[in-house]
Amino acid sequence: VKPYATSRGEELLGLTARAPIAEGEQLLRNTLQRPDEALLLASLSRLTPEGNRAVTIGTDVLTGVGGWVRPGDAVDLLWSFQVPGPKGQSGDLVTVTLFQNVAVLAVGNEMVGKPSGQQEASRDYTVTLALTPQETQVLLYARDQGRVQLSLRSQADTTDQVALAPASGAMVLQSILGSEAVEQPAPEPEPRTV
Repeated sequence: VKPYATSRGEELLGLTARAPIAEGEQLLRNTLQRPDEALLLASLSRLTPEGNRAVTIGTDVLTGVGGWVRPGDAVDLLWSFQVPGPKGQSGDLVTVTLFQNVAVLAVGNEMVGKPSGQQEASRDYTVTLALTPQETQVLLYARDQGRVQLSLRSQADTTDQVALAPASGAMVLQSILGSEAVEQPAPEPEPRTV
């Protein structure tokens, strides 16, 4: 009989195995754990939902909701970028919601289920998110072409997706002043012939 082996089944009730157990193998107490210990020993790859990828982006006090995003939260990702204008001119600045209800797996080196000694919001940190492979590509492209910002969702929010129009200067003015107050561009004058 190996050290830590047990033959009393009641000692094992509610425990989970840290590794696969072969048929006929002795059950060792040091290879089993309580469910709350399983989270403490979890790796990021085990926390990442099947079919998703863990992707990390850098944030700061402004783009990361003041540093109050925590592992286990859900966020929306917004992208602000300059739309190309006609003939190479710079166009309007636009903000669109890239993804909604994205799971936060980790913040810095703090993962879901692992207690943190940090009591205050950090000012510069990284956020690791669970996204599909396609969403990961879109996010990394957006990050390199503009500015990505997090928007923290309430834990009580049960809606998955909200239909949102892109935000631009004209849209903001229209929502504040109304459609009548937004100045329409003057029609081009007709050319004169002499």
